[in-house]
Amino acid sequence: MNELDLVVACHCEKHPQMHIKKPGNIIEPLSNKVTYVDPQCADRTWAEIPSLSKKYVWGENCSVYSELRLGARVLKRSGDPQLLNILRESYRILKPGGFVMFPLESGLYSKESIETLKEAPEIKPQYTISIVEARDSPFILGHLSRPTGEWTFTKENVIIFTKKETVGGFKKKKRRATRKKRAIR
Repeated sequence: MNELDLVVACHCEKHPQMHIKKPGNIIEPLSNKVTYVDPQCADRTWAEIPSLSKKYVWGENCSVYSELRLGARVLKRSGDPQLLNILRESYRILKPGGFVMFPLESGLYSKESIETLKEAPEIKPQYTISIVEARDSPFILGHLSRPTGEWTFTKENVIIFTKKETVGGFKKKKRRATRKKRAIR
């Protein structure tokens, strides 16, 4: 993974340093090439990230877990849920096929709640959703927990929102219509 392609959401330098877990249980700190965004750090905002410039968004410390646990029904109850905000901002900055990733422990979600998210009108047009075991994830990040001194690499699964490729568009449809008109003449 190229660290220039990574955004770590809901985390900045004032929090414990993020690390990457590599094959063989090798743990290394992330470099300063990583982009951080966090509402607690005013100088770290989504607006500063160029469109279509990143491949990964990692959100371990984001408050999205109630939305993942309860599914689409909670999206309708909250004004602007954190999950939708992250997905909206990520959609702008991610390259097609890019990932938004949240590590999960097995008991924190149900397959039914994830299925409702897959069909949610706010999510379905822009993302596909899959859950993979952490060891099958493109990478896994973590940090030392301040209260316990333990690494946060312990999550069993990762939920991945994959940005859908955009196909066609208005210009392409308009071109087809123009060609049809010319063919009729």
